[in-house]
Amino acid sequence: MFTCKKCSQQLYIQAAEIKDKILKMDVQCVNGHRSVRRLAAHQAQEMAPDLFKKLFMCTDCASSMTQLSTIPHHSQIESTFLCPIHGPVKREFPVQFQSIVEILGADVDSLGSILDSFKCLACGQVYAVSGIRNRSGFLEMLVRCSNGHKAVRYVPDNAEEELLKQLLQRVVHCDRCGLPSTITRIEVNRDTAKIQVSCPLHGSDRKEIPADLVDLMKQAASEIPEDAVVRAMLVSSDCHFPLTIRSIEGDESGYKFRCICPSDGHTTTRNIPLTWSNPVIDRVATALFSCNECGLLTHGHEVKRRKKSVEFRVVCPIHGVMQRDVPPDVFDHIKERESMIDRLPSIVRSLSCEKCNMPLFLRDVEDKRGLIEFDVECRNGHRAKRFFVPGLPQETLVNLYKHFYQCPECYDSLDLVYAEQRGRESRV
Repeated sequence: MFTCKKCSQQLYIQAAEIKDKILKMDVQCVNGHRSVRRLAAHQAQEMAPDLFKKLFMCTDCASSMTQLSTIPHHSQIESTFLCPIHGPVKREFPVQFQSIVEILGADVDSLGSILDSFKCLACGQVYAVSGIRNRSGFLEMLVRCSNGHKAVRYVPDNAEEELLKQLLQRVVHCDRCGLPSTITRIEVNRDTAKIQVSCPLHGSDRKEIPADLVDLMKQAASEIPEDAVVRAMLVSSDCHFPLTIRSIEGDESGYKFRCICPSDGHTTTRNIPLTWSNPVIDRVATALFSCNECGLLTHGHEVKRRKKSVEFRVVCPIHGVMQRDVPPDVFDHIKERESMIDRLPSIVRSLSCEKCNMPLFLRDVEDKRGLIEFDVECRNGHRAKRFFVPGLPQETLVNLYKHFYQCPECYDSLDLVYAEQRGRESRV
């Protein structure tokens, strides 16, 4: 009965009235096909809960709607519903069904529809909120995704506090890239508050919201995880690959991160005021000790302290030595966390050939420029170098040599014949 004959989509009620003991319902599907359905009044009473659930569905997008207000007109009730995508919608229904409609309104999952509506219909990205206006009974939110698609979303002003906090967190996100930002200034002028936020990539931006939402927005912003800004900042907006930090500079406004994407080689600069906490330090340390070219974790090497900066090198197992430059306070933070970084997965990945992914076998070992340099080859004849720093844990070194302990010609296991120390090197 409530299936469209043209496209087989679900039909939803736009208006209903009783004439001559017959309930007449104007219905429409999401494809815009309109029709009329009729039902005897006594049957309608029995089926009322199932029938009038369809009043709460938007005929344009099938989103669940919230009932805002009701106005009685003799035998009819004029009610205003709020679609999170299309805004206020007028619906009419017979007065004898008013109590049933009000009960149904409490069971409608409008919360889920509101949250779903904050995903861009064009690309699926989550919207950032550019501004909020207070309307009669609802909030009108101007939204934009990181791909530039703009829209308007509608939320009841009596929505649950937890829902409002989730949406107000989107105010503290950049309109242009979607990164979490930081609130730098709030100006309240009568009923309006101007919020100044700072994006690590695009700098300052201003947004306007109702003044009575400021306290809730501050609370919502404080509940964003400490490392959320850094976590989002250290991901490429183009390919979503983790970024590597090449250098950090500090100034009065915060820190400037010079980053590179190992996936495509694109460089970027991110500016952010930062409060150092354990999760933040872990994120920054991991990005600093990642390779510029492959993203594998590296080992620190040769630290040089200067007056305003600390220069140090990192050694990638595949690509060798790279330079890092950070302020002294940043180096002190990451130095404490360096020993806690688990590099074993990166070491294991480096023991496979880059060209064919076959296991690598040892041909020779040399000590060059203060590094342990392995001459390796796979079964397909691809030769390469692998680099490690002196002073690796004994267990790591033993595992490395176990992996390489095979003949480079036939790849059978080797037997130790003798080991003879000769000056700086040993002959095995």
